[in-house]
This record gives sequence, C-alpha cells and structure tokens, in this order.
Amino acid sequence: MSDYLVHLNGRLIPESEAHLSIWDRGFTLGDAVFDTTRTFRHQPFRLNDHLTRLYRSLRYVHIDIGLAQAEFRRAAEEVLAANVHLVAEDDDLILTFRVSRGTPTAGATVLITCRPVDFGRFAHLYLNGVELVTPTVRAVSRDIMDPRVKTQSRIVNALAEIQAAEARPGAWPLLCTSRGVITESARASFLIVQDGAVVAPKGGRVLAGVTAAVTSELAEGLGCRVEERDLTPYDVLLADEAFITSTSICVLSVASLNGVPINGGAVPGPITAQLIQGWQELTGVDYIAQARRHVHRAAHGEAACTS
Repeated sequence: MSDYLVHLNGRLIPESEAHLSIWDRGFTLGDAVFDTTRTFRHQPFRLNDHLTRLYRSLRYVHIDIGLAQAEFRRAAEEVLAANVHLVAEDDDLILTFRVSRGTPTAGATVLITCRPVDFGRFAHLYLNGVELVTPTVRAVSRDIMDPRVKTQSRIVNALAEIQAAEARPGAWPLLCTSRGVITESARASFLIVQDGAVVAPKGGRVLAGVTAAVTSELAEGLGCRVEERDLTPYDVLLADEAFITSTSICVLSVASLNGVPINGGAVPGPITAQLIQGWQELTGVDYIAQARRHVHRAAHGEAACTS
C-alpha cells in the first residue's frame, strides 16, 4: 500500500514516519485546533475559507505557529500535490490541518495530512437519508467554550456518536444544549426546511460551517429565505425537510429523528434535492454517484489507485 506524505513541522515525510512527542499537549490535554477541506476533481474547495477559520481558532486559543496564512496554504498545496497521484481520477481527497500547542521545549506542532474521502462511511445514506438520534450527552455550552472555535477536543462528539449508534444502529447524533436547543450533528451542520425557508441554528451557538454557508448561498439563489433561530427537536419533527452538511458529504437528507419520520420520511425533499443539484453544478462533480462508485469498487475489490 502506498505511503501518503504529510507535512509535519515544516518537513514533507511519509505518514509512517510521522511521530509526535508523548508530551505533546494535543495528546495530553487536547490542547489543539483543526480544520479540514476536501477536493473536487482534485482541487481543494474553499481552501482560503477553511484556513481563515483555522487561523481564527489559533488566534482565539493563543497558539502562534510562526507561519502566515499564505505560507500555510502553500504547505497544504504541497501535501496535496504529493499525494494526488495515489487516487483515481474520479476520486477525491480530504486535507486536514491540525495544530497543537506542542511541547514547552519544541513549541507548536503543525500537521497537514491528506487521505481519500471516506465515502464508505456515508455513501449508503444518500439513498434513504440518515437517521438522527438525540443522545443524552450534551453539547459543550458556549459559556464554557465558544463553539466557533474548531477544537481538537471531540470527546463529547465521540460519545454522542456511540450513544446514537447504541440507540438505533446506523444512526447519527443530533446534539442539543442542556436546555434542549439543537447545535449540530457531531461532525456536520444541521438545517431544516420550513414553509419554504431554510433554517439553521442561531449563529454563535454553532461552528460557522463553510459548507453550511455555501449551502445557504445556494438556497438564496433558489429564492428561499435563509433564517437563523433556535431550533428544538419539536421544530425538527414539524419540519418539511431536514438535512446535514459537512466538508465530505456536502448535503445529506435526514429521514427521521428518534425513529419518527420527518414529513413521511421521503428523501430528498424538493428543496434539498435542488440544493444537492446546486452543489453538483457548483463543483462539477456528481458527488453522490462518486461516493456510490467508490463503494461499489471497494466491494468488488477493484483498484482505486493510479500507481
């Protein structure tokens, strides 16, 4: 199997040779931030937007990596260029940027990785939609940590995913605050469609999703109102449609919440379907067909690499 190359503290090295100190604060304390983007036709999508969010997170947590954003972008593009030949022409990659406070002696740790999009995790959900479950674990309050910071500390999200799967096999979590206000779906932004409007959780309660922002732009282009307000499970169960967005999945329909179908469970709804079409036109990729091809190829043992 080919060894992907990564950027670690200024060096481009094989993934298998990348090692961190056991005293790195990203490991010992979760003292780190991250961001990620994917490619379409091997070109990174909204890379500057993702790096701007990363640098905002770095500034908030007081980590100085000594690199200007333009320099970081060049490093990311170098990693992508070094790995793109390892996937087929119709496959794509995920670029992930992780920065920890490092160790007291060595300073911050900067890691840029590149791997194929994990289509197998969600390709099957495009057909019937994803089931969501509200777990007992709650989202981190904005009184504790501003949710606009994309921190590496994801234990709440991990526990939420475990609880959702235990409640309903294959389900994904929909996180709420201690007061029952919806935030996100662990690794994705959450939105509903109600009376022709696309509605997202109120800003300031959730991560400012790059994919969610693009989707809102597409919705406005369709003539839909785009609103932000506090949402609860009550609102979801009365919604006309619901969907989640993230870097890798783009737009994915939600079929049910806690076992109750949303508007009969038929997916995608008409507006969600138009948003999916909008994403495909914007990126020049039928990302649903791409995901299904990848899974089919894996199931039949067909090679996905070009070298």
